[in-house]
Amino acid sequence: MNASPEAVSFDPVRLLAGLARRAPGAGPAWHADLRERSAARFEEIGLPGPKVEHWRETSLAPLVEPVWATFVPATRGEGGAWDDLG
Repeated sequence: MNASPEAVSFDPVRLLAGLARRAPGAGPAWHADLRERSAARFEEIGLPGPKVEHWRETSLAPLVEPVWATFVPATRGEGGAWDDLG
């Protein structure tokens, strides 16, 4: 287990961009294009609020309250159960 994951505040656009940079391999061009267009659209409209009918009774506060940490895979030599696998 990595002892110090990178903590990020909930800025969805920045968080998604960071995840895209960490994605293994470049992936197909259509996927990168779709990701970029989706991020641009999200930045334009943002998260839904209480005035959006389908989201009216859904609180998004739990998304913005905690500090999120991005996943960092463990590597051999860090100790723990991974090294016990042989």
